Amino acid sequence: MEIEGGAPKRFWAKHKVQAVLHLLRGEDIDLVSREQGVTAVMLSQWRDAFLEAGESGLKPHLVKESVEVGRLREKICEQAMENELLREKIARMEQNHPLASRGRGSEPGTLISTRKAYGLARVCRIWGLACSTVWQRQQPKGLGRRRGPQ
Repeated sequence: MEIEGGAPKRFWAKHKVQAVLHLLRGEDIDLVSREQGVTAVMLSQWRDAFLEAGESGLKPHLVKESVEVGRLREKICEQAMENELLREKIARMEQNHPLASRGRGSEPGTLISTRKAYGLARVCRIWGLACSTVWQRQQPKGLGRRRGPQ
């Protein structure tokens, strides 16, 4: 920036763009620098920054898009799992089966109808159950004794 009267002269972006466009149209850099009151070096820096910004604006933003697509895919998968678990809950309620009893031989978090395994915490959260209730109902009747020396 040129110094006029001891203070640096400030240029607006619109002013800089007009100066750069004069250069890109083929006008002489010395003539434009005299008209604008800046050095040729300053004009060259403005031109380089202008061209660099234009180049980055034309590049495809694959990184941003791929991150967004990945986030949306995760969201879709989460919604699909919740839908499946809620369908199972509805089916059990219609058949008058308690939600926490899953039958022998099945792991907690495994749906009997689909044989798909989900985390116990996720199943309990969606079904509105406490995990301790599911684990308590999974234990055989004789193991409900007090721990420690008898």
